[in-house]
Amino acid sequence: MKVKQLDILTSFIRPQILHFEEIDSTNKYLLEKDHPNGTVALADFQSAGRGRLDRKWEASKSDALLFSLVLSDNINQYHPCILSLITSVAVYESLKKVYYHLPLALKWPNDVISNKKKLCGILIETRSTGSEFSKIVIGIGVNINQSRNFFEKEGLDHGTSLLLETGQQGDRIYILKSILEALEENLFYSRDHEIQDVLYRWKNYCPYIGKIVKLNEKEEDHIGIFEDLTPEGGMILNQNGERKIFYAADVSFDKEYL
Repeated sequence: MKVKQLDILTSFIRPQILHFEEIDSTNKYLLEKDHPNGTVALADFQSAGRGRLDRKWEASKSDALLFSLVLSDNINQYHPCILSLITSVAVYESLKKVYYHLPLALKWPNDVISNKKKLCGILIETRSTGSEFSKIVIGIGVNINQSRNFFEKEGLDHGTSLLLETGQQGDRIYILKSILEALEENLFYSRDHEIQDVLYRWKNYCPYIGKIVKLNEKEEDHIGIFEDLTPEGGMILNQNGERKIFYAADVSFDKEYL
């Protein structure tokens, strides 16, 4: 482990970044180790990177931006689902600053996509003491410089990278700084103001609200209209006039349902 000193414009996210050439999982590391609020763990390669539902997160060495952030102060006001949306908004807005013309969209509950392919995944994990959270870890993986051959070889036809979408090699550290600054800004904003503004921006960046979608929860399919979000970030699904709320599920926006 090394410590990177980055000139980032943040207050509680620490400018010292714990940097690993290889680690099993940055989320696992921050969940198990005792580090101050705002500590960031950055990896060149994760041997056991995970997404939602314990799916393996594939990334070739140094071609993806893989990092996690631990929060331990004033965290019980956040529902994990809303943190996922706040983080999605931060990633979307930071990438738009760097790549203004990049076609981006948000996919509930935790993906940033470009041209309907996954560009970034987010994984929120928690530790609790009694009925309250003792820490929350936000894991972020952004595909930066992977080639089409990488995705084809790994059987990840649904994935893409900034290189494939823009034709330009991306700077992982520059993008890391941009995301951390945007994430802190959105976390502070959501503490000091109504969370409705962040939800409004998330919905503005998501093209699927009002469309027919398919959710899979616990191996059961639910098809209906993605009507809205709850104040906690859950999906309101309208099934023939009956509204159901989901906080975690696999979502399909295939042509069959659009």
